[in-house]
Amino acid sequence: MTYFAGFVSADAINKLGKLPKNARLPEYDALISELQKVEKKANTGISNYIFSINEKYLSDNVKAMSGKLLFVEYGNINLQGQVVTHAEVDLAITVASEFTVSNNDIINETLMMENNLATLNTILETMQQEQDSLEACPAIKLLEFPATIIPVSPSTFYDHGGWCAMFSRRSNN
Repeated sequence: MTYFAGFVSADAINKLGKLPKNARLPEYDALISELQKVEKKANTGISNYIFSINEKYLSDNVKAMSGKLLFVEYGNINLQGQVVTHAEVDLAITVASEFTVSNNDIINETLMMENNLATLNTILETMQQEQDSLEACPAIKLLEFPATIIPVSPSTFYDHGGWCAMFSRRSNN
């Protein structure tokens, strides 16, 4: 989740730390601080960042978001031995925007979907470039092709529509 913080606004990161101090795990503040320090990788216009496997949390939070969002979902971890350092992780990243009565006509929908796809493409291209450069850790393959991109319907993603890329990330330590 730290890597993808480079694709969202500082405001998106600041919205994450909502839990009262007395309810936070010891590492909570350090993680928020780490996310705030991530160098921005691209100007994507993403103003919301979410990652969770909790359906209720997603529902409550995504419904309340306006503007463009980045949702990162971690899937299966396939081990190549008995340690997580030799693993392939399934990932899905979604770029979506709120579809409301005021912005819902076929032309606006088309433009929003094209913009979300272009943003998703920017993220994937940046991942590919960083993977191919010396800046990325040679032991991690950020993006393992083939990747699949599917449309995200507002009827299934809390009134937000866009695109989702599904791919694997491989660790070779």
